[in-house]
Amino acid sequence: MRHLRITTLIILASFAWCTLAHGIDFPFEKIRAGWIPDFSMAGGAVAYTDNTPIGAVHFYQGGLWSTVSEWGLGPASADGQSVAYLTVGFEEVPANLGIVRIRDGVREVVALDDQYLLSTPHLAAGRIAFASDGELISDVSGSLDAVLGAATPVPGGLGGFYLIPFIDNNYSDKQYDFDGQSFAVHNANEYQAGIYTNAGGAWRRVADTTTPIPDGVGTFTRFNPEPAIDGDQVLFVGFGADGAQGIFRDHSGSLDRLVDLSTPVPGGGEFRSFEWFHGPAVSDGRYAFVARFRQDGDDDFGIFGDFGRGLERVVADFDLLNDERIFLFGGGGYGSRVRLEGTTLAFTHFGGDGGLFLLTVPEPSSLLLGGIGMAITLLFVARRARSRGKKQWKSAFAEAT
Repeated sequence: MRHLRITTLIILASFAWCTLAHGIDFPFEKIRAGWIPDFSMAGGAVAYTDNTPIGAVHFYQGGLWSTVSEWGLGPASADGQSVAYLTVGFEEVPANLGIVRIRDGVREVVALDDQYLLSTPHLAAGRIAFASDGELISDVSGSLDAVLGAATPVPGGLGGFYLIPFIDNNYSDKQYDFDGQSFAVHNANEYQAGIYTNAGGAWRRVADTTTPIPDGVGTFTRFNPEPAIDGDQVLFVGFGADGAQGIFRDHSGSLDRLVDLSTPVPGGGEFRSFEWFHGPAVSDGRYAFVARFRQDGDDDFGIFGDFGRGLERVVADFDLLNDERIFLFGGGGYGSRVRLEGTTLAFTHFGGDGGLFLLTVPEPSSLLLGGIGMAITLLFVARRARSRGKKQWKSAFAEAT
């Protein structure tokens, strides 16, 4: 009987701690005010461009902001000590368009273009990638080469890949993600629409319009054009017939559903849509996304994620952070971007003077240690209480908690 009490106490303590962890506030810091259309985050650095399509390029590294250009076009990209951006006109480069990378304080021109075919660059793990004239270019092999284009056969399909020209895509390069080694690409070819990756070597299909929806009905009908990749995991938003939609993950060729409209919303409510301006974020097995959900009869937007202990609500419209009311939809084509790197989550919002927040996601291991610590404390209190009687037990429990 004594052992049963102890075991029960441990289970209850662990459960209580995990329940508390699901309801705690995430530690956060506002690092920038203002309306920020889009931003990147990698290697502990952040970059964005004002007033897309053309504006100043800002770079955040080591806790300090600097302005590196006044002629950025579209979103900039950051990675540790490096920042890269597309620049327009002849102010910085001798062409109509050019890609500039500043690495360890040294500025270099990576590519030039007079035909308006270049796209915004993407930095990751010390490498760079960008699209140009329908091809995906990268130095992942050590030198700038085409890694995908119209001449690349679509796996399991016909013809080659098609990337929408940057200028024709509302100055936003939302067609691929890059982790410094591999790519996840949305093929815009209307006859071969789908998500593809070269993680693991050769290009392969993740999902197209012939792929059955995991735990769903029928096949995919279309995709959000912005997938996310980290190592052997590819995340994307997929859609099916009769309004079906959700967030799906390919893990080394195995496709599964993470969230769909039938998934319970943490804290109550129901998901209404995963259609958004940007795709999900993934890092080290964790993921985050923006979704529209209904609670108490109202539709709001929220940021949700799984950081190793189940789906959680991070923040939503009308929440208060430091007395600042959060709004994730800015109107006029603006919506919150979410980035995730390790245990750091970043997002933009458009309430008040707007801004960019960084949040620290607690490690599941720290929660486990906390739960064990609470259990040990309660066991100690229980021993004392047994010698004092039930009345003292209640008092000791109140003191310990």
